[in-house]
Amino acid sequence: MALCGGPTHAAEPQIANHRAIYEMTLEDSSERSGITSVDGRMVLEFVGTACDGYTLNSRIVTRFGNRDGKLTNTDIRSTSWEAGDGSKFRFSTRQYLEDALQEETEGRATRGHDGNPGTGVLTKPTEEAFELPADAVFPTEHNFRIMRAAAAGRTTDQTVVFDATDGKNYSAARAFLGAEKRPGAVTLPDGVEDTARLATLRSWPVSISFFDDTQPASGEQTPSHEISFDMFENGVSVDVLLNYGDFSVKGVLSGLEIFETPKCS
Repeated sequence: MALCGGPTHAAEPQIANHRAIYEMTLEDSSERSGITSVDGRMVLEFVGTACDGYTLNSRIVTRFGNRDGKLTNTDIRSTSWEAGDGSKFRFSTRQYLEDALQEETEGRATRGHDGNPGTGVLTKPTEEAFELPADAVFPTEHNFRIMRAAAAGRTTDQTVVFDATDGKNYSAARAFLGAEKRPGAVTLPDGVEDTARLATLRSWPVSISFFDDTQPASGEQTPSHEISFDMFENGVSVDVLLNYGDFSVKGVLSGLEIFETPKCS
């Protein structure tokens, strides 16, 4: 996801090293979902440089309520590292239900080049090799592509993405970029200190639909999920909406901390 230094007026975008905290609540749900409430928190921490690579740590703790009044607690913890040139990717995810580990996934992947497919291997839960399309990219590179498209004034971007959120599977990500918003047009929620000086930066509304098919027919296929947010030109995002079809969850920024970008080693 493009939730993760300085302005992107230069040719290459930079994502600020930062930690963002979002309070999660239910935005909408269908009768079929059975979900009546959502209460939780998402924490994203992005650090790194182009020379040493980028690390993304995330944790999403959520409590779901259903029509019978039952509450279910989930906890998803993920960490990944991506080479600065986008060529390599390592990932690890643990999913807990009521504090009991339910699923653990680990692995690594290498991006394809010269028209050859990428390769990867899952090391948990069992060892399994897999192949990626030649044009597939990893999450940080996908974020950069969206940032480049926005800065260039483009309104769409379509990219095949492997982010390991679904094991060895990859997705076609179709992004729609709204009109540029002037600095100060997007305000932070009350109580959130603007440590990143976001009020001085441009921003764009972004909506991304993810499809299981890498070549979705325009307007005919239903995405597996969608995410929308306002993206600042340093990569920090606010007003997040996660749409899973039968229900959607809103994420409101409640905390933001900017880290000093480390020097290349």
